[in-house]
Amino acid sequence: MSDALMVIATICIAIFSGISCLVAYRIHQSTQKRDEEMQDILEKLIAATLASGPGVGDEKLMARCFKVQLKELRELKKEGPF
Repeated sequence: MSDALMVIATICIAIFSGISCLVAYRIHQSTQKRDEEMQDILEKLIAATLASGPGVGDEKLMARCFKVQLKELRELKKEGPF
């Protein structure tokens, strides 16, 4: 009887361990996705701030400056740390 109880307990522990690993993996994926989204938002905010100076009053110039700044920021990020 005690052997059967040990087997059942071991199976329950294994199932709960597997579920815990799955939940941890999903949380990790969610955190990585959120971090990527925040990085994208931050890059766009920086590019908009940098483009806002020369582009005041001219939407086309501002849009072009924004695109240039965002492209340069992303290229700097690919190059790695300074």
